[in-house]
Amino acid sequence: MKSNPKTKYIPILVLTGQAQEEEKLRAYDAGADDYVVKPFKRDELIIDIDRLILQASQYRRRSE
Repeated sequence: MKSNPKTKYIPILVLTGQAQEEEKLRAYDAGADDYVVKPFKRDELIIDIDRLILQASQYRRRSE
């Protein structure tokens, strides 16, 4: 997704039950923007999503 010009601005958040450091690093290496382990707090997830959307929109504006 990150290499495609049409989708490279879409934030990728991994929501998983896997808390191992190896899995987290693999997700980031694959292009994830954030990694959230279950169980999670709803309010924190909303803040993470809002932050990713803001970052993506700022990055897109700078790149255009």
